Amino acid sequence: MLELSKAIYTLSVGSAFTSYIGNRFFKARVPTGTIYPNACYFIVTDNPDRSFTEYYSHVEVQFSIFSDDLNSSTQVETAYGHLATLYDDCEFTMTSSTLVWFRLLDTVGAQVEDWITPNGTQEIFVIHSTFEVLTSLK
Repeated sequence: MLELSKAIYTLSVGSAFTSYIGNRFFKARVPTGTIYPNACYFIVTDNPDRSFTEYYSHVEVQFSIFSDDLNSSTQVETAYGHLATLYDDCEFTMTSSTLVWFRLLDTVGAQVEDWITPNGTQEIFVIHSTFEVLTSLK
C-alpha cells in the first residue's frame, strides 16, 4: 500500500489538478488550518484476489476535494475534472507490483457538508470520488 500511495502522490506533482488546488494535496487528512481549495486521498480497502497462477491486490482509493467558496460548486467541480483526467485510466510504475488498472469507480457529486474547525462549524463544498485499482504482485 505504501508504494501505491507514493505512486498516487508522485503522479500528482506538477499536474493541472494539484496546480489548480494550490498544491494542497495530502495523504489521509488535510491538516487543520489549510486554506481552500484542498484535497486528500486514502486507501479505503485492500483485498487480495488470488487465482491459481497469479496474486492480485484489489484496492479502492478515495479522493476528497474541499472548497469554502459557497457561492458556487464550480471550484470543486473544476478540481474534480482535473482529478478525473489525471487518474482515470492512468499509468504508472511500481517496483513490487504491476498496475493492471486505475479507474474511476464512483463519485458523490458536489454537496455542502458541515465541518468542525478550531473556529467553530463551517460549511464547505465537497466531492468524494472513489477509484478502483488492480495490481498484479510480482
